[in-house]
Amino acid sequence: MNLYNKYDPIGTFLSNWRNRVVRKEVKGNLLDIACGDNRLVRSYSGPGKGIDIQRFKNVDFVVKDFSQIPLPNQSFETATIVASLNYFPNAGKVLEEIRRILANQCRLIITMPDSSLIKYWLKMRDPKAHRLFMPRSQLVEIVESSGFKIVKESRFMLNMNRLYLCNKR
Repeated sequence: MNLYNKYDPIGTFLSNWRNRVVRKEVKGNLLDIACGDNRLVRSYSGPGKGIDIQRFKNVDFVVKDFSQIPLPNQSFETATIVASLNYFPNAGKVLEEIRRILANQCRLIITMPDSSLIKYWLKMRDPKAHRLFMPRSQLVEIVESSGFKIVKESRFMLNMNRLYLCNKR
């Protein structure tokens, strides 16, 4: 099911809510990984690019693999992965690539579903997800082994999501 090619009022509402929370943490030049319809970058007041592995409307560029992004070293101050890290079968390699692309004084922002309710929602909406969710312990392990440190963690969206703000170690 391609959720970006049809009107989806609930999905749009949730996406806009997540993006409002994430946007507050973005600083400088933004790279949104798995951007979908690029709603976050388009709503951000600063410079930014959205990349995806599919040609959705408004995507800035398409890559075959998020672990091989054709961008220069240290070319962005913030990277975001909004509600999609659970879709990446090679999440650790993707985070290592993002680390290469981010400047030394940088931010990696990840959001991840965090409740049973949202897990069932994802299962109904997108059965192609590699994982329906990622346990916090696994996310922390992948983030830290990729050279990042979680410096802020907060719940939002009625505790259905978590935001992780990470810096390079």
